[in-house]
Amino acid sequence: MLPDELTRRDVLRAGTAAPAFFGPFDSSDESESNHLEYDGSVPQFPDHIVDPRDDLTELENYQPRLVTQNQQAREDMTGMYGWSADSENHDVTAHYYWVRSNTQRSIFSYFGIDAGPEEHHLDHEPVIVFEAPDGSVEKVVHSGGHHMAAEIDGEWGHLIEDRVADRRTHVVLEQMRPHNHFVEAPDGEDGGYVQGYAEFGSWLDKRDPWFSYGRYAKTSDVAVVDPFAFYPADGRQHWWRADTNDAWFARNIYVPLTTAADERGNLRYQDS
Repeated sequence: MLPDELTRRDVLRAGTAAPAFFGPFDSSDESESNHLEYDGSVPQFPDHIVDPRDDLTELENYQPRLVTQNQQAREDMTGMYGWSADSENHDVTAHYYWVRSNTQRSIFSYFGIDAGPEEHHLDHEPVIVFEAPDGSVEKVVHSGGHHMAAEIDGEWGHLIEDRVADRRTHVVLEQMRPHNHFVEAPDGEDGGYVQGYAEFGSWLDKRDPWFSYGRYAKTSDVAVVDPFAFYPADGRQHWWRADTNDAWFARNIYVPLTTAADERGNLRYQDS
């Protein structure tokens, strides 16, 4: 059996993916970072961010529900950590979650090889839920292919009602091993909250140590501290710093080789 119980069908399905656009990302990440202020190594929120907070009840009201592939994946996941904020520039509230797993496996695990350049300890995958003024979900932007941004429409996407009356506020996402990113879960799959097997807590409590320990070393600082950079339809397409090999790898190798066509439909760069 392949690692994480990957099957021959998984490998064959991955092989049906069509080629993605081959080319470098633009260099906008570094110019975007220039307007941020820093406290040591920790970037501070941009000026337009209003009331960054970690009210757990509010975060639970918009918490994503996850479908995990097997017990091993659930045991590997350590927690989901969130924060909320408003913006002077946008009439929506952002609820920003990071899902942490102990490991990210390599692409080569599809072929029974448990090693690779992108394999590492402690993996963090983002989900941003944008709440409209009426309390409904306008859109969800999440890591949809090795830190490539994918978008789900709040009206037509797979969301369920639970903690907020008369509102479908919980997007249902399926975690995809080995890189732990997410795709919109199939109809009929309602997933569950991580509280059944992992911690749910404040990202604001994790922010300083995660930056200090280099957990975001290859991630754009703007992408971490400004969820509204992903809000416009032509907003950010990925979480990577533009100068990393991982950004090139994600777009040119990982997505076309290991992500089936039905999993790539919501990726933003596919529409650019």
